[in-house]
Amino acid sequence: MVKTRSAMTPLNRTTAAIVLWLVAVGVCAGSLRANCTLPPQIQAEVQSFGKDGVGRYNRAISYYDFGCLDDAESDFKTAIEMLKTTSAKKLSDKVVLALARDGLALVNAQQLLRRGDKATAVAKMLSVATGADSLIKLRALVAIVPLIDPQSAERKTVEKELDTLAARGYWQAEKVLVQGDVARGQAVAASARLEQRMAAVDTIHDAFATAILLADVWRGAGRTLEAWLLIRRIDPDAGTDLLDPELRVEFLRVAATVATARASTGDPDAARAKTIYESALREVQPR
Repeated sequence: MVKTRSAMTPLNRTTAAIVLWLVAVGVCAGSLRANCTLPPQIQAEVQSFGKDGVGRYNRAISYYDFGCLDDAESDFKTAIEMLKTTSAKKLSDKVVLALARDGLALVNAQQLLRRGDKATAVAKMLSVATGADSLIKLRALVAIVPLIDPQSAERKTVEKELDTLAARGYWQAEKVLVQGDVARGQAVAASARLEQRMAAVDTIHDAFATAILLADVWRGAGRTLEAWLLIRRIDPDAGTDLLDPELRVEFLRVAATVATARASTGDPDAARAKTIYESALREVQPR
């Protein structure tokens, strides 16, 4: 089982796996570690991977997501060497080999960034960010966005790649795009983008993802009542129909934030829900 994409086909539904993407998105260059010790639940997840090249690749992804760069580098290198010997006979290993090489490039870029070599780091990230669609590519895009000038040619390239991934079901890419709109004071454009996408979705997963992101944008734009009503509409089905583990956690995060905004207006229902959502969110946080 390979961590190539989870937007449409979640690969692991354990609490540890849920946490990994959250850490990856939230981590910044200054908090990335060299060698480190994973929390017990994530360590157990890592130990469950096989000892072949694919297993080493998955271990490396987990280490990267938690900011353990040296450990990630070591496992990516081991995966590459192992997959070189099996990829000639097994097509799937050839695909993972390419992903492992991209993963190693991304780790090296983060290491360069930590040492202060921003220009070289950005160039390495950009090479991964313009490659084949995968969660490695998505990680590169998320990492590079805050590092480049919003008016640069690189930013236009990155946003084009994000837009392509968003259209293919990668809700994390859509999230980066709408957050960029909101940061530029274009919440109306972000809302319109999501409302248009909402009308065109054809899967339950995409409907959930778009609604969750839209609720977050509405909250950020001060439309807290609309955001709260949308969250309440999603809530009854989220427990049974929302299968993507990463999106489940995003729902809890957005729901807790929206409930907090509504509770501040004196809404008692929102105040009760805030406590529940925050408690649920804490259960899936490793730290």
